[in-house]
Amino acid sequence: MSDEEDYDSKLERLEAENGEIIDRFFHHTVEIKKQEKRRMHRAADNLRFFANEYLLAYEDENLLEGLSSFQFFVSDWFIRKCMRSDEKSVRENLAAYDAFVTYLKETEQLPEGEDQSHLIPEEKRNLYELRAKYYNHPAVELEEILNEFGMWDDEAIRNLEKHG
Repeated sequence: MSDEEDYDSKLERLEAENGEIIDRFFHHTVEIKKQEKRRMHRAADNLRFFANEYLLAYEDENLLEGLSSFQFFVSDWFIRKCMRSDEKSVRENLAAYDAFVTYLKETEQLPEGEDQSHLIPEEKRNLYELRAKYYNHPAVELEEILNEFGMWDDEAIRNLEKHG
């Protein structure tokens, strides 16, 4: 078996694991916790995108193993790489993450060492929405919101929001 075949097998295995994890999440939230089915479908779709498009491409981890990568995903990669990134989609991704972490806590599956590191403070959540807003704003140049190294200039983004 070649390395490429091994890699492809690993991706297939991880994608299948992600499917099982998301199916259990969906069943728990809809069937047991009686959460709105349509909202949980959206959450499952967002988690599937994170797991299969980001984690498999960049981290080689399943959804449980890659939980700590979510904050970078939603605060940077998703905004820069996805055509559908906007304030609402960032908010929906954060809501999906929250629902998933709640599920993991309720079912005692939160990975070791994730006791507090999974929390995303409200001020960061608002900042991620602002990043998406101004990254996609037609009147804002990237140089206004990114520094010379291509990193987010969050102070400049907050100033844009203040002085609109």
